[in-house]
Amino acid sequence: MNKQNPSSLAEVSNLKFDRGAVLYRQVCDAMREEIRSGRLPAGSKLPTTAELAKAWGLQVATVHQAMTILAREGLLVRRPKKGTLVAEKPTKIEKLGLLALPHADSERFKLSIMQWLQDLASARGISTVLVDRSDLVFSNENRQPNPHALGFDALIGVGYNKEAVKRLSRLPVPTAFLSSSRLPNTVEVDSDDFFTRAVHSLSIQGAKSVSLLTHMDLAGAAGSGILNDLIETLLPRLVAEAGMRLIPAPPLRFKPREEDFTPSEMEHVGFDLFEDLWQQPTRPEGLIVYPSTVSRGVVTSILSHQVNVPADLKVVLTRTKETPFLCPFPASIFETSTEVIAGALLDIVGSQFEGRTSDFKLLGMELIVSSSRE
Repeated sequence: MNKQNPSSLAEVSNLKFDRGAVLYRQVCDAMREEIRSGRLPAGSKLPTTAELAKAWGLQVATVHQAMTILAREGLLVRRPKKGTLVAEKPTKIEKLGLLALPHADSERFKLSIMQWLQDLASARGISTVLVDRSDLVFSNENRQPNPHALGFDALIGVGYNKEAVKRLSRLPVPTAFLSSSRLPNTVEVDSDDFFTRAVHSLSIQGAKSVSLLTHMDLAGAAGSGILNDLIETLLPRLVAEAGMRLIPAPPLRFKPREEDFTPSEMEHVGFDLFEDLWQQPTRPEGLIVYPSTVSRGVVTSILSHQVNVPADLKVVLTRTKETPFLCPFPASIFETSTEVIAGALLDIVGSQFEGRTSDFKLLGMELIVSSSRE
């Protein structure tokens, strides 16, 4: 049944556009937002192209071009003698698209999140489909891929940078991402809180100096974004405020062959970093290791060098609850849960589907083993 919603249609008619930018793209973006927000409900009949052109002060051809693009995306339906309608959408998310990881040997952390997304979605009666990012290429005409034609009602991605999140968030379906971009509809492990608590743990154990071992190349271009900023700015400040000295970590021995290190490469990075650190003339009294896959290699390297922990070195590690590793010496271990992350991502797309927006979510780590008096 066709619906006429006077208030929403009046709002559409009152949209304003900047003459200095490409007009049909502005119309597309504005109409997508009206539809995605629910201000223009499914089934609503739009004014004719000529009526919209007159209300917006645009050429009929410009409005027609925008409406054609939106129809191709599946947001609008054109019916002979009935006009243009806002497409009906499912009453619930029936199929969830999961953006495929870049290569098969991706981090255990990301693989675990993907598995939990499938399991939790199944428990909610939602089927899942893997989506290759190459299927979501945006054309120069500002057309967007039609997710309905691809067969999913919402999309989740694990591990995407700010630019990718911005671009993929323009899709006309609910989206959520594990990302340190801190954009709306993203989830991030609370690194600020982790580094604050890690430095505090080492401080109260009496460490006077500290080093950080991580897979990111802090001296080069491999690391970027908010997490890198935290490591380069927040960590030195926290260490200084605690009256400790920050001892730089040795450089990485090798770069990733692809966009990310594989799990085995990450463990080698951790092993090599600690080996090089322990051969430096000045050794730290405290050590912070991030993330969990690097921690695995560092633990092995500490054991191979027979370091007396915690007498000669106080250690703070990160670990994933669902893929734990054995740490046979006393250490403060901060644990994150891939099940919790997956649940938060599903909650975000669920909220969007119901017309609610979501800010970024920070998920804290739990201190599950401690060698300090916390």
